[in-house]
Amino acid sequence: MNGLDQSVYLKGLYPFREKALIIDNIQRRGLVLCKYEPGSLGGPILFVQITRAGRKLVREALHLKAPKAPPAGTLREWHWKALVYAYQAGATGVSEWPRGIGRNTVIRLEDYRVKGQARPLVEEATIPCETYLRHRWPGDSGVMASEHTVLRISAFGQQYYRENWQHYREMYPEVNAPAPAGGT
Repeated sequence: MNGLDQSVYLKGLYPFREKALIIDNIQRRGLVLCKYEPGSLGGPILFVQITRAGRKLVREALHLKAPKAPPAGTLREWHWKALVYAYQAGATGVSEWPRGIGRNTVIRLEDYRVKGQARPLVEEATIPCETYLRHRWPGDSGVMASEHTVLRISAFGQQYYRENWQHYREMYPEVNAPAPAGGT
């Protein structure tokens, strides 16, 4: 036995030597990466990740074509959802994103570039809050005004939304994106 199948066999993860040999063979050929991490019950957990060569072999065996990358600058579905949400929020902006729109998605919209030039689709904006009264000590008027920071769609983001709405509607029909104001 060599290193991997011996450790797998001895740790009891695969009681049959044949399974350990299969994993060892495909790992040696560079088709998968294997990694052990400690499990919550003390025993190791085997994580297997397919490599680029492994994906290529599977595509060839199943007669599939490799997916083509979209053109540079094309938003993924989750980015489009976030832009739609910002578009719907309008000047009010977004202080809390809905579930499923994470910080990395928002960063992608903030760092959007066209031909190497920064053209953010959303940007930070400081908006005033409603004034409120407080009474703390005599002579204090008690009127307080405050402001908070939100992210809202930029002027370029609004233009991008209007110009590309039809394209993304066809790409991601399940995203409920309203037609831009003033038609398409």
